[in-house]
Amino acid sequence: MKALEGFAILLALARVIPRIEGCIRVPPGVTAAKSPVDDNYVLSVNGNTQSYVPGQRYNVSLSAFSGLTFISFMLALDLESGDGDGDANALGTWEIADLAETRFSPRCPNLVENTNTNVKTRVDVFWVAPSSPGQGCILLRATVMQHRDVWFMDDGFLTKRMCEEEVDDIDTQPSIVDPCCACDEAKYELTFEGKWSRHTHPKDFPANSWRTRFSDIIGASHTLDYRFWQYGELASEGLREVAEHGSTRTLESELKDQSEHIRTIIKARGIAYPNVTGKTFAVFRVDSNHHLISLVSMVDPSPDWIVGVSGLELCLPNCSWVENKVHNLYPWDAGTDSGPSYMSADQPQVPPDVVRRIKSNFPNDPRSPFYDPTGAQMKPLATLHINRRRLYEKNCESSDSEQVPPECATNSWSRWDECTTKCGPGKQYRIREFKNPALASRHRCNNALREEKNCLGHKCAGFNEETAEGGETEVAPPPGSSDDPQCGLSDWSEWSSCTVTCGTGEMTRSRHYLNKKAKKKCQKASKARLHETKICEAMECGGDIENEGGAGEPEEEQAGGDGGGSAEKRSIFRNFESYSQHREDYIPPVCGVTPWSDFSPCMGPCGGHGKRQRIRKVWNNNQVYGVTDPNDDGQDPCRHIKLHEEVNCTNPSCDTIVPGFCYEELTDSPCRDNDVANFWYYDHVSDQCAIYWSDRCDTNRNKFKSKEECEETCRLPRHKQELQHDGIPATDCVVSDWVSHSCNASCGDGFQLRTRRVLRTPKYGGKPCPKHLVRLDRCYQRCDDMYSISGRGFGERRHVVRAPQPEPQDECRYSEWSAWTPCTATCGDNAVRQRTRTLMNTDLSFKCKDRVRMEKCVMMPCLLTSNDDPERW
Repeated sequence: MKALEGFAILLALARVIPRIEGCIRVPPGVTAAKSPVDDNYVLSVNGNTQSYVPGQRYNVSLSAFSGLTFISFMLALDLESGDGDGDANALGTWEIADLAETRFSPRCPNLVENTNTNVKTRVDVFWVAPSSPGQGCILLRATVMQHRDVWFMDDGFLTKRMCEEEVDDIDTQPSIVDPCCACDEAKYELTFEGKWSRHTHPKDFPANSWRTRFSDIIGASHTLDYRFWQYGELASEGLREVAEHGSTRTLESELKDQSEHIRTIIKARGIAYPNVTGKTFAVFRVDSNHHLISLVSMVDPSPDWIVGVSGLELCLPNCSWVENKVHNLYPWDAGTDSGPSYMSADQPQVPPDVVRRIKSNFPNDPRSPFYDPTGAQMKPLATLHINRRRLYEKNCESSDSEQVPPECATNSWSRWDECTTKCGPGKQYRIREFKNPALASRHRCNNALREEKNCLGHKCAGFNEETAEGGETEVAPPPGSSDDPQCGLSDWSEWSSCTVTCGTGEMTRSRHYLNKKAKKKCQKASKARLHETKICEAMECGGDIENEGGAGEPEEEQAGGDGGGSAEKRSIFRNFESYSQHREDYIPPVCGVTPWSDFSPCMGPCGGHGKRQRIRKVWNNNQVYGVTDPNDDGQDPCRHIKLHEEVNCTNPSCDTIVPGFCYEELTDSPCRDNDVANFWYYDHVSDQCAIYWSDRCDTNRNKFKSKEECEETCRLPRHKQELQHDGIPATDCVVSDWVSHSCNASCGDGFQLRTRRVLRTPKYGGKPCPKHLVRLDRCYQRCDDMYSISGRGFGERRHVVRAPQPEPQDECRYSEWSAWTPCTATCGDNAVRQRTRTLMNTDLSFKCKDRVRMEKCVMMPCLLTSNDDPERW
């Protein structure tokens, strides 16, 4: 009997031990214990993401750095909580990316290992996150064997922790349907309803409620592979203008440039006080290719906050369209301004950050109006209501590719590659793979794994000038489109004038369909080029833009000379110059570039020639964000970008020239002397002469003893210079409304400072600015009497007169600080303001010198409306 019991135990162990040994992740054949951690082996997820969305697919890489290699590996999944045994969905699943290097382990489920012992520096696999939410954090673990005596497991960067992304359940966007099999087209009505008010979001709600609004709404219905804004991506220039100023013009232009990805541009009027909680409407259409919508609106006032959706799916897996949907909208930070509150002054984010969702715990800054130390759920700022209004039935025949056996199942199509040409007709490609290539090969599946389509490059700014001025090279339309008489095109218009008057600009020309009603149908079929652009050099700045290599060479062509040879030389030179221009204008994605600064004043003698300069700054995004690029060759990818530009200029006559020191900003005095006096300086931004305090250590050259001297030296010559530009319409001065400051008395009568600032300076004989930008008004503050109970009778009160305290004779006694003066400039980084106080006991002036306080103003950057505007100076 005992023998039978012992045999049963041995049989049970025989069944269990192989399964236990099969899941052991110690590499077979090792001859030593696990080595200490080595940070040169890294398990990473593409995009360096730290969280996952249920059901999403992620690219996981195991890489060796610093010249190291490995010959074998294992990749496994574990729940951080240790639960979930037996639940295959709790961990997600691996997917093989390279059959030559990776395979599923035959010993343990959901474990990937090497197929050979070749030397490796990187392997890639796919991990599909658990489809059901609530699984918590999952650990992606790796074992790496460098050789038989050196191997590593789980330590350091060989474990990647991925936690489920926190999303609001009722506000989650539906999963993307790819491909969308809906045959019919649909028309939707979109309702944007504001929810933002002092009652729903009371924390730091703007005091001036009349300023609150949602800007005009701009968006589009578009293809799967296009987004004009997206979480984790940098904002485009158009999105920046919407987020900071509520202007949709640039973003709308960007959307029109991507017409091949867009079905309908969505536009709706913004809603403003007192109707911020009202509604606004728009309509749009979708089809099987354009089944996503994205839109955005600015929250005003704010630094750069927006509400909207990015890539909201309206197609259903059952090949139909969503009937109605309600989606709450929360604030997003566009990453272009670093202000923390509604009324923060403009503080440009340099370098720009990516678009991020604002939550009650992000940013972790108590100044944020959405900050909540408890992490409570936020209330939405707006709600989106989407209702289907109509279906447009189409005749669609189901293709064979939609009805394939399970053995031939494929992954989703990749995104379309960029067009193979920058300008003109080209090709775009996309690929996909079998989910199980070995099984598909055995069943001889013939699914298309590669697709191509025609495309048209739109970056034609630098095509050969000779071709543009001579014979026109037309884009060959697709077959059938040229035979349609409705698609006739007009002749090209004349080239427009250059977009700048000094330096390098652009010229454009256009044509149109003779039958305007057929434009949409014809353009969809032929995609004919309706606009062309070419480079131009404007010479109306007193000279030419200098060549990098020195002065320009004079033309060698002479009368009776070898005209053909000269023409050939000029053609070669133009092609080389065009290549150089393309090289300098190309901005790689890894490089960040600021806009060009304004051109400096013309540096040279009055009535003679001089130089004007402008600059910009460049940074490497990989260095800023600490990203390691495996393809980095050690050279700076931004080294070719032009940082400095210089042009020749001619100064006007001496009686109209503005001295250079009139444009100098004030600098702080290195010392504080008791001999302080009033002086005047010229503020070139506001075109005003202003007062400031100066002592014996002051070294500013922009300094005058009287206002008249300041105006005669700087202001009047500048006006004379602007009046010389005949034919240019006058520009009147624009000033802001009066802003009231606090009363300088805490009890009784006092004075209150009111200021306004110049928003736009007058030009070309326009209405001048008012002389008074500061006004002093009387004010009154109520005084609360103080009483005490006397000992002569219960409840009797009398006014307390406090005995004056003896004044120390050896301490500095000052008056109250004056109100802050207006900032010395209305924009830029060099604006300052100051306040003063008077020394009461003047006999201690030798030691009491703390009478002037100066601080830097936080102002918005100056707008670069035209870098090449010669009249600016």
